[in-house]
Amino acid sequence: MEIRASVRRELLLILVCLALALIGSTTSCRSRPDSGTVEPPATLSASLTPAISPSPTFTSSPLPSGTATPSPSPHPTETQSAASPTPSPTPSPTATPFPTATHQPPSPAPSPAVPTILSFTTDVEWANAGDTVTVMWASEGATRAVMTKLLPTGQLSSTYWDVATSGSMEVMIPAEESNWVSLMLYVENAAGKNAMATATVRLYCPWSWFFVPPPEDVCPTEPLISAAAEQQFERGTMIWVGAEDAIYVVYRIGGVPAHWQRFQDQWDESQPAEDPALVPPEGLQQPIRGFGLIWRERSGVRDGLGWALEGEQAFTTIVQRTTRFKYNAWYLLARDDQVWYLGPEGSHWARIVPEGFTLTP
Repeated sequence: MEIRASVRRELLLILVCLALALIGSTTSCRSRPDSGTVEPPATLSASLTPAISPSPTFTSSPLPSGTATPSPSPHPTETQSAASPTPSPTPSPTATPFPTATHQPPSPAPSPAVPTILSFTTDVEWANAGDTVTVMWASEGATRAVMTKLLPTGQLSSTYWDVATSGSMEVMIPAEESNWVSLMLYVENAAGKNAMATATVRLYCPWSWFFVPPPEDVCPTEPLISAAAEQQFERGTMIWVGAEDAIYVVYRIGGVPAHWQRFQDQWDESQPAEDPALVPPEGLQQPIRGFGLIWRERSGVRDGLGWALEGEQAFTTIVQRTTRFKYNAWYLLARDDQVWYLGPEGSHWARIVPEGFTLTP
C-alpha cells in the first residue's frame, strides 16, 4: 500500500512539473533528497518534452512615428493550411525597352558634295562678230557638263554642247551678233547636285553713234542718212523720214513730252493732198500729203496734235536705234541740230542737245 501511494505521489509530482513547464515557471521539479523519492526516469522525461512545442516569440522592429501598427494576422483555421503560402498574383509582363540609340531616328546620310566650277573663262575679253574664241573651264566633283549659248534676253538657247567636266573648246561668234555673247557652263554630279557659271565676250560695234557723247552703252544700227521734213502742231510734232517711208508723231500734253507713235507713210500722188471740207482756225493750218493722211484718218492723231502751226520744213536727218533683243530706242537728228530721243515701245520722248556729230564707223 505504501508503495502504491508513493507511486501516486510521484505521478502527481510529474504532472505538476509538466504544468509548471507549460506556464514557463522556473520552479524546480526535482525531488528533495530526503523525500525518499527518485527523479523521473530520463527516458520518461525525454519522451514527454517534445510532446508540446512552446509558443513562438514574436519580435517586431520599431515602426516610424505616425505609422499605424498593423494588426496581427488571424491564426489559420482547420480548413486552411498554415503551411501553404498564399499564391502571389502573376505580374504582367513588362516590355523591356530597347536601347536608347535604337529608338532615335536614323541619322540622315550626309548630303553629297556640290560640284564646284573652279574657272570658266575665254581667251579674250573683246572680239568681233564672226571671230572664233577659245573657252576654257575646270571643275571638280562633277560627272557631267553641258555648255550652252545664252540668248540676248538671258534665256537658254537651243545651241548647246556636251563637254568634259574640265577642258577647252573653240566657239565661233555668229556674224549677226552684236554687243556681247554669253555662254553658260552647267555641271552636275551623280546625285543631281549642280553648279553653273557664265562667261561673256564683249563685241566691238561695227558702227558708232552719229553724235557724242554716246547716249547708251550698246551698239547702234548703221546710221541712216535721209531726206526728212518736220511740222509743228499745237500739241506736238510730225517727222517724215523718206528713207524709211515712215512718219513719227510726238505728243505734248500740257506742254510736257508724252508718248509717241510711228506710222508707215502710205500717201501717193494719186490721193488728194488735203480735205477742203476741213477749215482751220485763223492762223493755223491743215496738214497735207502724208502728214495730212495720217492726221485725218488715224484715230487720235488729230485730237492729240491739234492744228498745224506752220507748213512742212524740209531738212536732212540721221536715224539710228539701239540693237537690243527688244525694247529699243530711236534717235533722230532734228532740223535744229538737236536729237529726238524716242523711248522704247512709244513710252516717252525727249530732246537731246549733243556736243557734236560724227559718222565714223
